[in-house]
Amino acid sequence: MRDAQPMGGYPKFGAVIEADLWRLSQIPIGRSVRFIEVDYAQGIAALDEVERYLTRGREMVAIARLSCTPA
Repeated sequence: MRDAQPMGGYPKFGAVIEADLWRLSQIPIGRSVRFIEVDYAQGIAALDEVERYLTRGREMVAIARLSCTPA
């Protein structure tokens, strides 16, 4: 998850797009991970999809808060 490798380090074989970092952090220890090559446009599209999902979630929370607020 670094942009550059340190001197004397191991070669960097890939990177995880920002849209999938949350998924990577949820993988239990010992589980397999499969990497799929994507281009820049696909990475941006995936990030847009995550942003839409989060926006819908925020809207649902706001609605739930309004419905639970005493009058």
